[in-house]
Amino acid sequence: MKRSIQIAAIFLLAWSVPAHSDGKFYWNDRAPFWIPYQRGIILFDGKRETLLLQSKYEVPKKPRGGTMGWVVPVPTVPELASMDPDSALRLFLHLTRRSQPDVTRVSRVLLLIGGVLGLIVFVLTLFVCRRSPRTVTIRNVAVIFMILGLLATMLLFAPTLGVPRVEVVKGERVGIYDVRVIRSDQPRAIVEWLNANGFRFTEADTKAFAQYVQHGWCFVVAKLGPSADKQKHEITMEGLAAPLIMRFPTETPVYPLALTATTGRKTKVLLYVAAQRKVACDERMELQYAGELRSGMPMPAETDPEDFFSETDLALSFICRFQATLTPEQMQTDLTFRFAPDNEPHRHHVVRW
Repeated sequence: MKRSIQIAAIFLLAWSVPAHSDGKFYWNDRAPFWIPYQRGIILFDGKRETLLLQSKYEVPKKPRGGTMGWVVPVPTVPELASMDPDSALRLFLHLTRRSQPDVTRVSRVLLLIGGVLGLIVFVLTLFVCRRSPRTVTIRNVAVIFMILGLLATMLLFAPTLGVPRVEVVKGERVGIYDVRVIRSDQPRAIVEWLNANGFRFTEADTKAFAQYVQHGWCFVVAKLGPSADKQKHEITMEGLAAPLIMRFPTETPVYPLALTATTGRKTKVLLYVAAQRKVACDERMELQYAGELRSGMPMPAETDPEDFFSETDLALSFICRFQATLTPEQMQTDLTFRFAPDNEPHRHHVVRW
């Protein structure tokens, strides 16, 4: 899966036939690219997490018609939403100031039909008494079609015989994204499904998936293809793609990092965590701000669906800002957050010359 990030993950080829998460951002061309910056907002009310993920991406100057894509691991099947990048920019500015389906190949179906017809012709020729050259030829052709049909049947149904399958739990369009939520009990099946839908993977990606599969997580796969009816500002703003928003029940807020680690690059991560009280993270993330939200979180504008956020979702009393540039080694495990022992405010102090 060498084409995505963690505030997530976003776009593939056409479907054939990034509080808990982060992901991997992909470009389905041969040369991978580095996502140098990702940011997110986690809203945690004690029972569920809402994660807003956004990534800055760099694509090849001549992408040869490819599309972007990202994959985000989440602990349970989420509710999905998005917003335009301009609204996300204003939201982050506010906080900154304050601190696959199974693919059936048509060719195989035709071979299967040919095999059935061959069987019918073969049976009919058995009742022909004459052993004329024409009858023998027809019978031989029928046998060939029967063999081809048998091979087609094996190709069509072999994936269901002892081979792990990927379940597409849900699919919908939110904002500029077509999204699928998938899961499987085998990481290789996940990788194969994603490869069949335009991604490229390595062994490192399979290992990263394995740790999520082992804990029963599912994966949000979002795509964005060229769209004539979308203006550029609806897709990106200052190099940041329109955010993907996911909400799911959880006891502990978490920000998945393992897929980002497989890029082999350092990644700058900025996270805002809003909760009923101050939260803490491990030493990988520096706490830069902690303070009360006297009026609650600002209501995001231009979300899809429009009623995704309610006043109750945003009635959180404390906001914390964490930031760090993480190495691949530091991203081997996810970021988890816990309530801090105190609610003391904090503001990072910087000395500039």
